[in-house]
Amino acid sequence: LIEAHFRGQILMQTITEEGEVIKHHQREIKVSSQIDEEEGDAEDYGLFLLPVQVSHTIDRDSPLYSLTPVDLLASRMEFIFTMEAVVEPSGNTTQAITSFLPDEILWGCRFASCVEFEEDEG
Repeated sequence: LIEAHFRGQILMQTITEEGEVIKHHQREIKVSSQIDEEEGDAEDYGLFLLPVQVSHTIDRDSPLYSLTPVDLLASRMEFIFTMEAVVEPSGNTTQAITSFLPDEILWGCRFASCVEFEEDEG
C-alpha cells in the first residue's frame, strides 16, 4: 500500500448553544503517525514499511481534554478511524475502517513491539 492517509472521528451526543440535543454528532479529531507534532501540523499519512501506530494527542483542542477515565466510560462516545491507501500494482483505492467504544480503551498501556531485528553475525 502506498499513500496511506488516516482519519479519526468521534461520534457523540452534543448540545448546541440553543439547547438542541444532537444525538449522533460527528467531530473530527487530529490523528498522526508521528510521535510529536508540536512544531507543525499532525501528519495524517504513513508508509507501510513496518507496523504503523496512529495516535491522537490530547491537548486543549481535543474533545477528550477535560475527560477522566471514569467520565469516558460513562460517555456514549464511539471512536471511528479510517485508513485509505492506494494498492500499488493496480492503482485502486482501498479503505479500512474500525471503531472503539470507551470500554475498549486501555489507559496507561503501551504496545509491545511486534518487530524484531537480528544482527548479522558474519
